[in-house]
Amino acid sequence: TTCNPRRLYAANPTTRAVLDNNVRESLKYAVRCAAQCWVRHGHFIVGDGEDLPPAVSSDEDWCATEAKQCLDSLGSIVSHLAWLYCAEEGLDMGDNDCAFVINDALGAEFEKLHQDGSDFGFLGKKKPSIAIWKKFSRRAKLWFILSVDTTFASPLRTNLAKLMHMTKDMKVIGGLT
Repeated sequence: TTCNPRRLYAANPTTRAVLDNNVRESLKYAVRCAAQCWVRHGHFIVGDGEDLPPAVSSDEDWCATEAKQCLDSLGSIVSHLAWLYCAEEGLDMGDNDCAFVINDALGAEFEKLHQDGSDFGFLGKKKPSIAIWKKFSRRAKLWFILSVDTTFASPLRTNLAKLMHMTKDMKVIGGLT
């Protein structure tokens, strides 16, 4: 008898719910949520596009710690959904197709959030200039890539860095080997 590998991971209720929904759409949704969280709370980690964030109070330091934990958790969720997507599609982890899905969803969400004039947290709810937005979104994308779980998703991290033209940045900070 042969074992259906899908049965091995579909036994988990959360995984089964994702499979029933559509893995690709679930992955894109998780990426969109991560992008929204980066726009709303990422300034505690990456600054506002001009400078790195100064911790002027213990409250802000606490917010930075909480935001980092939340954003790392979202990165882990994206990593697991990417693994599930690759498993369902018969792809190797980090395959270009998976990286394209993530890159497209992330780029589209950042663009949508900027165009909609979303609450940018770090600028007092004011839409940032294009120059500040570009600096901020580049930093946020770099940290998004760094939040990808390296335990099993290093190839995904590498392909995302290539797609987003951040391989050099990742090597400088030690995010790629």
